[in-house]
Amino acid sequence: MQKVSNHIEDFKKSIENCSRKKNSVLIKCEEWKKQIKALDIQEKSLFKEDTLNSLKEKKEKVDEQRQIYEKELFYLNKASVGEYEKFIESLTSDELLLYHWIKEWDENEKKLKGVLNASRLKERDAKYRYETMRENVNSLDNLLTLAKKEIQKNDTCICPVCKSKFGDQKELLGKIDMSVQRDTLLMLKTQWDSAIEILKKAEDDYRMGCEDIKTSINTKAYTIEQLIVSCEQESIRYKKEWNEKQELIQEVKEKKERLKQAVNQDMEIDIGRLSVESVENACEKSLSIIDQMLIENENNIKEQQKKQESFLKKIKQNEILADEFRNNYTKYFRKRNRGF
Repeated sequence: MQKVSNHIEDFKKSIENCSRKKNSVLIKCEEWKKQIKALDIQEKSLFKEDTLNSLKEKKEKVDEQRQIYEKELFYLNKASVGEYEKFIESLTSDELLLYHWIKEWDENEKKLKGVLNASRLKERDAKYRYETMRENVNSLDNLLTLAKKEIQKNDTCICPVCKSKFGDQKELLGKIDMSVQRDTLLMLKTQWDSAIEILKKAEDDYRMGCEDIKTSINTKAYTIEQLIVSCEQESIRYKKEWNEKQELIQEVKEKKERLKQAVNQDMEIDIGRLSVESVENACEKSLSIIDQMLIENENNIKEQQKKQESFLKKIKQNEILADEFRNNYTKYFRKRNRGF
């Protein structure tokens, strides 16, 4: 009887354990599904609109732009050394068309150089005409001086140069006059002086124009350098974002793997790919097994209870028989005693 009672208690404890386990499975199942859904949402957000490829493409685009800027900066630095004209001469026909500023500043330099060259030609021409006239005037002056001396010496009225005869010596000497030639020489000297001033201005303009080109080159180079720095910063930012998302993706994968291992361990099965459906299937199988165990334990209890009831019934019957036996025995001895 005690053994049967012990069995019943054991089965009841087993039912309690199964019930607790069933509740635990139900709670864990809901928690697992909640975690899976949260991880799926996080994973989808990380891959939203192909985020990783988008960041990669943005970084590549920024790096390409940086290379374009670096190439232009190379030519700007090259142009900043020495004369701009020498820089132009060092370029190929294709390189001349690379950047608009190359042609623009070349045209400015050539325009100023054209004015400078024209001014130099005019100055040289004015100088040549003046010096030629000066030499002619000096030669003529010397010749006329000799002629005057000859006239005065010989006291003649005949020109020793052209052999023309004049009324008297005074008239002849009056014809020997250098004022027109000297006026012409003065005019040519004035023209030369003017050409020199124009040349100086052209030289100053050319020098200032070249300095302006240098300043423009340096300003543009500085701007390009800042753009390169900006591209480098953008590239670093995109790379950092890409790495961070990669780390998050890896973190999600690791969380999913840990969750899958936990489910496999608790459910004692391999659920395969982690998903709400696979967890639900695993939980249903586990709950089915637990329910089967509950039914078996309940049936065992019923069986033991039946045994207990049968045993109690036999005890009751035996007690009745014992009572009857005692009554019959008592009656027998009473009759026997009366007979004696």
